[in-house]
Amino acid sequence: MAMELTPEYLRDCCTNGMTDSEIGSIFGMTGEGIAYRRNKIGISVLDKYNKKREDIKRLNQTDTWTLREDYYRFNQKGFSNKYGVSKIVWMPLLKERGILGKALHRIESYPPFTVEQRSLIIGSLLGDGSVSQKNFFYESHSLKQEFYLRHKSDILKPYSRKIYSCDNNTGLRFKTVYHPNFNEFYDNFYKVGITGKLIPVDFIRTNWQETILFYWFFDDGYYDRKRNELTIANKCPDYDMLKEFVEFLDDKFKWKFTIWKKSDMYFVTFSKKFYKDFSKLLLNIATPDLFYKIP
Repeated sequence: MAMELTPEYLRDCCTNGMTDSEIGSIFGMTGEGIAYRRNKIGISVLDKYNKKREDIKRLNQTDTWTLREDYYRFNQKGFSNKYGVSKIVWMPLLKERGILGKALHRIESYPPFTVEQRSLIIGSLLGDGSVSQKNFFYESHSLKQEFYLRHKSDILKPYSRKIYSCDNNTGLRFKTVYHPNFNEFYDNFYKVGITGKLIPVDFIRTNWQETILFYWFFDDGYYDRKRNELTIANKCPDYDMLKEFVEFLDDKFKWKFTIWKKSDMYFVTFSKKFYKDFSKLLLNIATPDLFYKIP
């Protein structure tokens, strides 16, 4: 049944801010035809915009705190519906009130990384972790190391986004939100034209915490029970960087760190005399699924 253009309906459309052309498109009429009917029943152009003027006045009288909360809570359509005006009207007012756009607000709502978070990211980048050029951190592990992955996710909150299955459901991947705070890690650990992650010794030295070594070990290290040997694997494309880092570690711990190579992989070890000390330190951050790596 076709909708009838009654005087009451026409008045409602007009007071809700619809143009003559918009009303005409509903009924298959021209804007001029609607204007003729509008004038015939005594609805002036000024009457058409009375409601809109009231909505704009109400918007302007709303305090900044309420506008900010509503803007971040609603999508654009929901905000427009609540205040009865279009984005063209309310967006300039929000800018005038100093209310940030949603993208910038999201970025600025995240706190700076804590010392613990920075250590985790650096240690993980020495190991299995990665930072995308699109500004997010991610890392994958086998299903048996789910506790470890969730431990990292907990530490990196509120940047943590999700943990999901990967590698045909044989593994799990942790991923953070996109955020420019990850840029400094990408800029230090990656270089255009070089495959793989670098070891930025100066950057690590500036941010040094012992937990960096522990996260690196839990990612890429293992304990050979037959040989009673602890080893950390690494594929840094620049051997001099690895060598400088190992010398830095030896200066910190005095554990007689050494490097040996097999195929395209480097392996870092240290004197068995210090395994007991190292194991005690590892237990400070180890999750139950990592105990098998500790002598």
